[in-house]
Amino acid sequence: LTAGTTGASCHIGLDFGAETNARIEEIRFHPLYDAIEADMYINSRFEAGVLQSPQPCDELTYGWRGDEYRGCQDTAASGHKCVGWDSTSHLGSYVQRFPELSGHSYCRNPAPHSKRTIWCRTERGWHEECVPKMPSIEWTTLHTLSKKPRMLWNTITLDEPVTARFVRAVSPPGNCRFTEIQVIGQLIATGSSCSVAVRNVRRAPGQGTRIDLGRPLWRWGVHPNAGFDELASSWATSSDALVTFSTAITPTIESMEPTNGTARGGT
Repeated sequence: LTAGTTGASCHIGLDFGAETNARIEEIRFHPLYDAIEADMYINSRFEAGVLQSPQPCDELTYGWRGDEYRGCQDTAASGHKCVGWDSTSHLGSYVQRFPELSGHSYCRNPAPHSKRTIWCRTERGWHEECVPKMPSIEWTTLHTLSKKPRMLWNTITLDEPVTARFVRAVSPPGNCRFTEIQVIGQLIATGSSCSVAVRNVRRAPGQGTRIDLGRPLWRWGVHPNAGFDELASSWATSSDALVTFSTAITPTIESMEPTNGTARGGT
């Protein structure tokens, strides 16, 4: 993670995705500050989070440029309220093509090829961009900074590993500026299988093929969708995992053993 945000109680975090959790063992971070800002890191904390159940709305499914978002955000990033999609003739063509838009005023993106994120028509008559609502997450504090961090790398080693989907840095003083944050540990699949886009995997026939997936799987994916370069391929495997995969347009993992990944390193 890299960030340069500031503001009261700012936070910067990472979602490991619906397919994976992180087994967090260590956090390394490199702050970005001068001598005047150093004190503003004190009382900042690192937290791990898990989704609460049930969720009032799905705020995490996003898709390409938000075309799969079905959350409950009804206010644009500007603070102006959205109007219903079927309350004005200006949006009628969208409602005709996408019936899901009828009967509500939630932000959506029915035009991802021309709109870069979710949006709505606001009460002032503008088409304005939105930001998904924060989902309901239960946060656990992993570490609180009690003194100024070093300007180089700082390491936090947990007494016991913590498993979570989300990791974030929170700064009540308002300084979330980091050159980099690394989460060290393992990736663990949430179920017995996961679908992952694969790159640079040779098409080997047969079941139970042993292949090295680690690095290509983490960094990139291939997909016929032109906007796939704006997405991230999730993964949960290791270089010695036993996997079964299909060789369609996008090679896809169908199952793996063991179900917990053992890929080590920073993310």
